[in-house]
Amino acid sequence: MNKNNIKLKSITKKNFWDIVLLNQGEDGKKYVADNSYTLLEAMFDNKLKYVKGIYIGKTPIGLIYYNPLSKKKMFINRYMIDEKYQGKGFGKKAFELSLKYYTKKYSPKVLQISSKNKIALDLYKKFGFVDKQDKESKDFYKKYKEKLLVLDL
Repeated sequence: MNKNNIKLKSITKKNFWDIVLLNQGEDGKKYVADNSYTLLEAMFDNKLKYVKGIYIGKTPIGLIYYNPLSKKKMFINRYMIDEKYQGKGFGKKAFELSLKYYTKKYSPKVLQISSKNKIALDLYKKFGFVDKQDKESKDFYKKYKEKLLVLDL
């Protein structure tokens, strides 16, 4: 499978179960909600407008869910790659594609993401996300016990 064939696709009745059945792996379950929960949340929040399936050709490999907090700020609610594709560079390539897609389509000034997964945090930092250690970040950590990373665009 070629990393350059990664695409983002809308979630529909046709591919809903393909995305639900992706598995983040035992370690991933500590950090990322099941896709069924993510899709339910996205459906109630915004009718699946900001959630995308991550595909290589016709094969689903992950999911990404962004949520606008304002006209200038978006939060990445979930990012997951199926365990079969983890550690092979697919996640990095898919994250890069996702950043380009959402920033081009919605033109936010700030992107935020949170996690307590060190591997995920390291990936996000490679794309320029930083832990600002400001009041918002500290309050976020107190409430969710996750680091909040910010990317100013």
